[in-house]
Amino acid sequence: MFRRWVIWLDKKLFRLDVKSWRASIMLHGGRWITLRLLMESIMRSLGGMGLGEARLVLREDGDLYLDAAFSRTVTLPEMSANAKVIAVDVDENFIVHGNDDFVKSF
Repeated sequence: MFRRWVIWLDKKLFRLDVKSWRASIMLHGGRWITLRLLMESIMRSLGGMGLGEARLVLREDGDLYLDAAFSRTVTLPEMSANAKVIAVDVDENFIVHGNDDFVKSF
């Protein structure tokens, strides 16, 4: 038994308009449908990030979700060649990296 149905969408098959809270998805034959999104507060902090692929998920309760991946290119400062372990934590607001000797956030 399937717990949910999933359709993978690459960047050519969907568009996301965060300002108007709408997603457009291409159907067979080149037609587009537009869905109104109910976004979580996290979506407000994704401005300036690149949109990657997504998946359309139909859950058992009948709710339809659009799970989208976002990306941002960051440049870490130079690390010492003697650094033994480097830990990186990435979330929607900032990036923290460091080891036993230092912790930096940007």
